[in-house]
Amino acid sequence: MVARSHLPQEFLVPLKRDFNPIELGIKRVGVGKKGSKDLPDDLIEAIVSTINDKTFAPVSLGAFLAGLIAKGVSRQEKKILTALKLPLPLAGEEVLSLFASPSNNSFPHNLLHNLTKILQGSYLTTKEAYELGVFLLDDEGLGNEEAKEFLRGFFVSYLRVRYESREEWLGLLHALQATTRKIHLATEKQFLIFSEPFNGFKRHFFLSPIIARFFFLKGYLPFHLVGRNSGPKFVLNLYDLRREFSYPFFRGDLATEMTPWGGFLEQKHLNSSLDEWVERRWLTIKRPCWATLEKFINPFALAKSILITSAFHPPYLEKMVTLAEDVGYSGLVVSKLGLEGGLIPSLHKTFKLTASKKLKNGYERRDFVFQAKNIVNSERLKSTIDKKFSITAAENKAILTSYLTSNTTFDEELDGRIQLAQHAYNEVLTWLSE
Repeated sequence: MVARSHLPQEFLVPLKRDFNPIELGIKRVGVGKKGSKDLPDDLIEAIVSTINDKTFAPVSLGAFLAGLIAKGVSRQEKKILTALKLPLPLAGEEVLSLFASPSNNSFPHNLLHNLTKILQGSYLTTKEAYELGVFLLDDEGLGNEEAKEFLRGFFVSYLRVRYESREEWLGLLHALQATTRKIHLATEKQFLIFSEPFNGFKRHFFLSPIIARFFFLKGYLPFHLVGRNSGPKFVLNLYDLRREFSYPFFRGDLATEMTPWGGFLEQKHLNSSLDEWVERRWLTIKRPCWATLEKFINPFALAKSILITSAFHPPYLEKMVTLAEDVGYSGLVVSKLGLEGGLIPSLHKTFKLTASKKLKNGYERRDFVFQAKNIVNSERLKSTIDKKFSITAAENKAILTSYLTSNTTFDEELDGRIQLAQHAYNEVLTWLSE
């Protein structure tokens, strides 16, 4: 459980607060190898004052310090380390000493080892990353809450900035799987796990429930992963849309908990430890490893599951395909160039899907490319402009309800996107089932 005493109330309302100097610092040093920048002098002075006044959340300080060190500390930025009484180069014991003694018996025995290893520029093994993931997700232990929150922020930020290795991704995902609640269903049907961006859409309606229904009617069991919005966009997401419909979450009853669009799997129910990271992610600003790994949560048998998700940044496509193969999904579909990084295509750009299916000896991958002009009615296509929408949960509900009752949204743009998406995903799922 996140220690509320270390998350001041004003920090828990992400849309109604200004960023403090440490959080502004994270925005500059916590980006990544290619995007992090040195801090300007005025921000350095403001951060030093914030440290001296102790007006920060420990998880934010951890994320900031990790980003700063991973980026490389400039001459001017050494003032910040001086304020923290930290030397360079920095050792694991010195990081731990900010909030607790490294000899504290409540610390996991491998924590100092992993911390020292990444500070020395080495990557963690899959086993070490698994142990780290257990610590990051553990609701117990470490009596010192400040130390625990600081280290959680430090680890996820450091890994983000220097980029996680394949072994680290896999170990962290194994830790997430080990803490995820399982649901056992007596069915021979294939599960489809739809995983849209958890931070929602600003300009486009959620239409993936319509795609899920399309396959529901074909005999699949579709489910949607939903959870609270961790940012950085704080807009409508599928969690909000489900609430607008007053649909139940799926807990395991196919008779009473399936909706016309399939089942809605709540992140908090499946993994309460991951849900506890929502507030931390508001405070660490930049998207941590969980922003990718939360898309892989699956309470069902992996051997019967096909994951349908998206990758906004090109490097993450390979990571997501590899991870799905490493953990044993029967199939995977990843959308590229979907609207706002989601599953639904634009009618005026190439739509690409990468798929992978499990064979007896490994996996087979295939890329699919779709052009709306070859699929969507030409008259319909002429009337569309790739328009953007200002959306609310009520409006999105009306769109889905209209399609459910009339098989149309009464909007040529939206109907065209649905037509293209149904064609594309159907072609890919047909290949996966061959």
